[in-house]
Amino acid sequence: MFDQIADPDGSNYPRLRELIWGAIDQQAGGLTKHQQSQALSVLTYTTLVTAVAYAAADAMRIGNEGQGQQTKVERSGWCLGLVYALSMTHPETVPGETALELLGAEAMKGLCGIAIPPGTDATFWGEFRVMGEALVNRLFALSPLRQEQPTTLLYAMGTGMGLCTREEIGLRLGLVRGLVARAYE
Repeated sequence: MFDQIADPDGSNYPRLRELIWGAIDQQAGGLTKHQQSQALSVLTYTTLVTAVAYAAADAMRIGNEGQGQQTKVERSGWCLGLVYALSMTHPETVPGETALELLGAEAMKGLCGIAIPPGTDATFWGEFRVMGEALVNRLFALSPLRQEQPTTLLYAMGTGMGLCTREEIGLRLGLVRGLVARAYE
């Protein structure tokens, strides 16, 4: 999936690619090629992880007892809660170069604070939903998701974030919040 989004001239997921590459282009003037590569990883992997949480909430029927807006609130809270759990359990330091070290906190905030397409953008949200469902189906084909035991899901999401610290996940939460808020509006 990463390669399908990372290729700026690819044919799959055009609206997702447009969002990610647009954000990188906005900051490209001040970024080296290596920093642009890290920015691409941050935006793509964070979007993929958010899409997985979104699809998992649907697959596990989070909040289905409620109606309309209540279900949306429960699902958005659940998705955000998963990423907050990651931010609290990830290590404070990691061996190797992280995006936070390479880009700095201000650039990370800028990247993760991009404008998210409105909920009326059916193409973007269709791609987001399809991508999330495809990943959930691939990741959890042999190990089904269980609402009462989300450890496998948390592990997959943590791995999906890549090499990063607790602080970096906290900065990435800006993008997660933006995507979740729009997805459930």
